[in-house]
Amino acid sequence: MGEKKTSTRVAKEGSEVVLSAMSAKGAFKGYASVFGVVDSHGDVVMPGAFQQNLKSWKRLKNWPKLLWQHDATQPIGYITKLYEDAVGLVMEAQLLLELPKAQEAYALIQNGVLDGLSIGYKVLKSISKKRGQGRYLKHINLFEVSLVTFPSNDAATVHDVKKSGEISDARLIDVLDQLRGALKCV
Repeated sequence: MGEKKTSTRVAKEGSEVVLSAMSAKGAFKGYASVFGVVDSHGDVVMPGAFQQNLKSWKRLKNWPKLLWQHDATQPIGYITKLYEDAVGLVMEAQLLLELPKAQEAYALIQNGVLDGLSIGYKVLKSISKKRGQGRYLKHINLFEVSLVTFPSNDAATVHDVKKSGEISDARLIDVLDQLRGALKCV
């Protein structure tokens, strides 16, 4: 039987975002950064902070590195898509399951033990917050995204991971709604 797709609905500040399912084993999707959230350093990433850098990455036909716990010696896969939406920086990625650390990460994600994402970056433009308690980050040069145990931005998490042969409750509800609609037409 073919692999099934699932979907997850995420709500933030009154707006609902539907994240579509991943179809390949080891694929996942989530927010690498969420706008307007004060992180553990007191910084707040502002909408548009990644735009110029994303254009540069697209010109290079490449994406930042996908690492395990910000360790440059432990790449665990690759980013397949990276873009800003109204909520934050959305990332789709593929774990290289041939690597032991990627297998471990995949198992931890699937079982809900690990869901944190964190970014490695250089601040190019920021505005200091009052009383020197952090910054508003306006322009960021992103160089890596990591799967982490404790993200600096608590809202930066994996929202969808491909689990072989599994249908999520949200997808099941969507299918049942479609069937109800089809039956009404009969």
